Amino acid sequence: MADGAALSAPDSRYALYEGLIALAWADHELHPEEREALNRIIDEHAGLSDDQRARLRLQVETRTSLDEVWPRITSAADRAQLIDLANVIFGTDGTYCDSERGVFDAAFSRHLSAVKATRVEADLRQYREDQIAANAAHATDLSAYRKRFSILELVRQRFQGR
Repeated sequence: MADGAALSAPDSRYALYEGLIALAWADHELHPEEREALNRIIDEHAGLSDDQRARLRLQVETRTSLDEVWPRITSAADRAQLIDLANVIFGTDGTYCDSERGVFDAAFSRHLSAVKATRVEADLRQYREDQIAANAAHATDLSAYRKRFSILELVRQRFQGR
């Protein structure tokens, strides 16, 4: 098995789908609803080749653990997406058991420990500032547009003799 740090982004992406399969097996059995959800996700998500989709469909039937797959999910975004999709997988059979909760909690904890919280906070602050500036620019543009094209503004200008 390749070293996780040496994997490319597409390899991490593929491992994300293997992680979803591992999540479905967290309660030690694959329910028909989970099988259907996995196949739907594999079929609908972009970025997989036909060969990868075929291999993943075969892997759906093989029990694996997230501990085996996790090191190969090297992208923080892929790990976050796996955690986000965990609720989809766990909820498909109608029950959310203790073993699934344990797998989720462990994955979430591992992910948070790998993410640099201060950088995320700085990115969120910058994003907020960018959005505030973009909203202000949009409001200015909208005001200028209204002054040029608003019927009420045109009527007001006519009465004021402009």
